[in-house]
Formats: sequence, structure tokens, C-alpha cells
Amino acid sequence: MAAAQEMERRADEMTTVHLLTAENALFAATPGGFVSLDHGGEHYDRVALIRMFPFTDPDCYISVREWDERGREIGIIERLSDWDAETVSLIDGQMRLRYFTPKITAVHSVKAKYGFANFDVETDCGRVKFSIRNGGDAVAHLSENRIIFTDVSGNRFELPDFSRLSAAEQKKIDVYI
Repeated sequence: MAAAQEMERRADEMTTVHLLTAENALFAATPGGFVSLDHGGEHYDRVALIRMFPFTDPDCYISVREWDERGREIGIIERLSDWDAETVSLIDGQMRLRYFTPKITAVHSVKAKYGFANFDVETDCGRVKFSIRNGGDAVAHLSENRIIFTDVSGNRFELPDFSRLSAAEQKKIDVYI
């Protein structure tokens, strides 16, 4: 019976939402450029910050997790705007690193080879070449015209508005989206 009660306690703990607020949590920068957390009498040397709605509500519902292979959730930041400017800046800096997504502004070429599509594009961060797997989950449609490509290394590239590309550019990528 004790084992069943322990399993139930763990299940309750895993499914309970813990909101992190400026009153019950303290984030700080680490010497290595990461983020630490003090919460509930515990100190976490490094935490992972993950947006629950990265495209539709990027500054709300940020999951704060232990930085290890399990990634156990410590709590959730409901709204980043509820925090002081220093904490917002710290967390926003980490989010920019994790969710770095250059925006595609022009398509130079797309060539298929050995089950991959090799893109040569212009982005708001400069010219980039990347490859995606054909027929996989490398292309995500966020709306009718907004598309995210995830390359073979896990990097993301956003096409904010497919309809703004020239007809020739649209033709180059149409078969892949």
C-alpha cells in the first residue's frame, strides 16, 4: 500500500501547476551566462526556460525546468510582464538564445538531393544555407502564410509571409511546403 501511495504522491506532484512569482522566486545570472533560481527553499544552479506558446504568446506561460536529462518542471511564469525589469531582461536574453529564429526575406534556390531539400536563402541575419528532410516534420504552418522550417540540426527559420515572396520564389519552395 505504501508504494501505491508514493506513486500517487508523485503523480500529484507532477500534475500540480506551481506558479512562480516575483514574491516566491528569484532568478539570477550565473558566471557562465546561464540562469539560476531560488524557489521554495531550493537553489537551482541552472534552469531551462521553455515557452509553452512560443509563437502565439511568447511572454506568457514560460515553463521553468531543472537543467538535467529529466527536465522536471519547477514551475511556470504566468506573465513575464509581472516581473521587474532586471529579471525580464535576464529571462528575455535566455529566450532569444533558445528561440533564435532568423526570418527568411528572399529565396535564392532550393535543390532536392538524396531525400533532403537544400535551401539557399536570405534572412534578416544574412544569407544562409540549410537542409531539411523531405517528407518529415521539418515544415510547420503557423497560419496560411506563416511557415517555420526546422533544419537537420534543429535550427529554425521563419518565413513570415509566403505571399510576400515573388512568384519565382514561391515556385522554388512550393513543393516543400
